[in-house]
Amino acid sequence: MKVEPPRVSTFALTPGSHLAGKYQVVSRLGSGWEGEVYLVREIGTRIERTVKIFFPGAIPVTARFAFMPASSTNCVTARW
Repeated sequence: MKVEPPRVSTFALTPGSHLAGKYQVVSRLGSGWEGEVYLVREIGTRIERTVKIFFPGAIPVTARFAFMPASSTNCVTARW
């Protein structure tokens, strides 16, 4: 019998919390069936970026979250 992992419906990141040791959460911008989008600030440079964090199973396992500058379409995909 296969046991399914619990379904994640929110990451509930709060303003001021840290992500990946490099970013500080500013605010949650939205969510959908794939995951949640947050406005974050890079700690070292203070550059604001958006990050989309994908719920487990929503996308292929090669990527779990993607960062992009808040004012750009360039995207950096991070893996864990």
